[in-house]
Amino acid sequence: MTQPDIDTPYLADRIKDALATDERTHMLDIKIDVSTSSVCLSGSVSSEERRNAAEQVVRELVSYSFRLVNTLRVESYQEPSDTEALD
Repeated sequence: MTQPDIDTPYLADRIKDALATDERTHMLDIKIDVSTSSVCLSGSVSSEERRNAAEQVVRELVSYSFRLVNTLRVESYQEPSDTEALD
């Protein structure tokens, strides 16, 4: 990916698009906060691998002059143990 101008007011949108379209992530529900010196990711993901992939996608897009704060939570989802009876 090409490095965008770090002063662009659309950096959060570029990050959101990258997370949504990159084959490693396909994430739509990640909150992105951008300040003059940092990018913060928040929300929840299904695995540590997806959390790391999100960080990698963002790091490829933004300059290392930005501090990247990854506060994504890993939430596990369990399949129901019993079948549900429908009346």
